[in-house]
Amino acid sequence: MSDNWICIIPEDPCFVPSQEAILQAERFFGEIAPEAERISIEISETIRFRDCGANFESVRCPICAKELTLEWWAEEMGHEDHWDGGFDLQPISLPCGHLVRSLNDLKYHFDQGFSRFLLDAMNPNIGILTPPQILHIEKVLGCPIRVVYQHL
Repeated sequence: MSDNWICIIPEDPCFVPSQEAILQAERFFGEIAPEAERISIEISETIRFRDCGANFESVRCPICAKELTLEWWAEEMGHEDHWDGGFDLQPISLPCGHLVRSLNDLKYHFDQGFSRFLLDAMNPNIGILTPPQILHIEKVLGCPIRVVYQHL
């Protein structure tokens, strides 16, 4: 049997919301996903990659939209310069010649990203979040967010 998660992460990988904001966002998630098997919070000391699992289709340059090979991306993800007790985001040169701030700035289809903070719902049975729901979560957490739809 497979499982699905809706994962909420800040756009800024280092951002961790206040405890009160986290509790409000968790309550709201429970209201919009009452059938979820579990709603959980994770705050890590280091930046972690938040993947979309089997939903991962492609990765592109955010500047020219050229598709990057998964082999190149996997090599970059595994490069020892990025690992220092967690994931170290640093500027990176892309095969298309553009320089980006980090692997977090690539355009992933489906969305993925890096963060210290994670709010997720396992098997929420609600489909995708609506724009008003996303805006409400952003307001509560006090930051722009990425929504990662993970399928395992």
